[in-house]
Amino acid sequence: MSAPALSLLYVPADRPDRVVKALDSAAEVVLVELGFPLSVVARLREGGAV
Repeated sequence: MSAPALSLLYVPADRPDRVVKALDSAAEVVLVELGFPLSVVARLREGGAV
């Protein structure tokens, strides 16, 4: 007998709108990425070098 599948959502911590949306979803697990430096994420979004 296998375990039931769980739904999992991964969201970056620097997008609070997505975190809220993920928490409001029907997902059993929400992973909020806190380990990646947020300034690096912002620079990547702007097309800058890391």
